[in-house]
Amino acid sequence: MTASSTCVVDLPLLRRACGPLIGCYERFLSEGSVDLHDLDDALASLRVLPLLEGRLGRAVALVTSGGAGAPTEQTLAALELLRTTMGLRPAPEVALSPAPTTNRPAREAGLTQLSLPGMD
Repeated sequence: MTASSTCVVDLPLLRRACGPLIGCYERFLSEGSVDLHDLDDALASLRVLPLLEGRLGRAVALVTSGGAGAPTEQTLAALELLRTTMGLRPAPEVALSPAPTTNRPAREAGLTQLSLPGMD
């Protein structure tokens, strides 16, 4: 059995580094455009991070490469992963709906629960 290598990720540092990029991404989603200078600065803050392993590391590498060699959907998925994982995504609004009602037939009068033997 071999010991697996684990990498401790400094999440507060990663969150601070992802913040400007996610801000650019959200402006792009809401306005349809992004300031390229802001985007370059945001990507630069991610590029100086130490290399990360695993899913987060792959997402950071893909985003900082500008999605080179990957489909747009994969790059967007990496951005969404960073956005969600780093807690930079607002919680979705959930509409509470009343519990569904069921139309069960009413119990007939006089029916009772049967007793099991030995359960006096």
